[in-house]
Amino acid sequence: MPSKFKLADHVIFLMLILIFYNATVLPGSAVIYNGTAFIQFFLFMCFFSLIPKENILKHSVPSINVLNIFFSLIFLVFFFSAFRNISTNSSVSSVFKLFSYFILLILLFYYFPRRILTNEILFEKFLNFLIYSGLFVTLISLITYFAGLPLNALYSAMTTGIFIHPNTASHIFTILIPVTIYKYFSKKISLSFFLFLIILFLVTLLFTLSRAGYIGSLLAILIITYSKSKKIFFITIFFLIISVYLVILDFTFAKSNSSISRIILWATAYDMIVRDLQHTLFGYGVTEAVNIFRNEKFFFGSLEDVPDPHNTLLLFSIQFGVIFTFLILAVVIMNYIKIFFIRKKDYYISNKLKIFLCISITVGLSVQNMMENILAYPEHFVMAFYFIFLGCLFNVDSLKVQNG
Repeated sequence: MPSKFKLADHVIFLMLILIFYNATVLPGSAVIYNGTAFIQFFLFMCFFSLIPKENILKHSVPSINVLNIFFSLIFLVFFFSAFRNISTNSSVSSVFKLFSYFILLILLFYYFPRRILTNEILFEKFLNFLIYSGLFVTLISLITYFAGLPLNALYSAMTTGIFIHPNTASHIFTILIPVTIYKYFSKKISLSFFLFLIILFLVTLLFTLSRAGYIGSLLAILIITYSKSKKIFFITIFFLIISVYLVILDFTFAKSNSSISRIILWATAYDMIVRDLQHTLFGYGVTEAVNIFRNEKFFFGSLEDVPDPHNTLLLFSIQFGVIFTFLILAVVIMNYIKIFFIRKKDYYISNKLKIFLCISITVGLSVQNMMENILAYPEHFVMAFYFIFLGCLFNVDSLKVQNG
């Protein structure tokens, strides 16, 4: 079993680092953000040139099953939506952004999960990459917050750290917290290091004041603990209830109530969706939808500087239409249904904790992004990591080979 990543894998890591970097306030991040789609395309070409041609031919013809049929329908609807909105998708930036979805899908949903899922060493190395990167970012967030030296002065009252927004920062903990719990449950880290990490991550999450982040992370914690034992699961629920009552409610109400403003944003998106049949079915275009939404929300009374509806399903619907959104949602749900039906298989039982790690992260991020929509943007890191863990669930049958 190979213990090192290939050169092509390092291209993927470089892409992940750049996507992560452009969500920060660090020097050059704005330039990288604006050129993300072009950088992703360039790195994809580099990746393609490094992959042995026999590997490409080996996986070029997918098997015929329900999930792959739905993927084919997604591709067809995606291209048809892009064609119907060709007048708004014809700019160079729009074209490359459309390519970005497929680049991330191929590299991070299809290729990379297969690389790490059946190789325990590479899987653990990838999780170590997440934990130590997250630890570095978390320490910066806490130090700058308590020292009164915020890197982002707009959100000095929150542990934003290097990120452009506290809601962006909160997403990393929906990933890091279940990964840390997985590491401890699988006996890859000591109890002392586990407690050190989990306290740091939870404290930093609390001070982001992100209600969506609280919900996503708490849900992820419950799912990963349930996989270990029902006893630990119920103990976790008990401590979470106490924590919510004693601590989290205070942090939740520390920030102004944004419920009304969110409803206004959702109402704006809904009005755009149902305006006429063409836009209901195929949206407004990947960039034009956001431009229209930014203007339309003023007519509903929203004066916030918010460019999108803060809901991933609504954002996809105004960009690509409700058919595309329904198919995406169906594919995600079918991945979970597939896991349910293989729960008595040997390869599921021997990899149960790993599978539940992927479920906890994807479910946590999915629920969190019903109140946010950073998940819908290929230029942000959330979609990239979501694809990796959802791709592990999609490719779970490859564990048969490992188990065999």
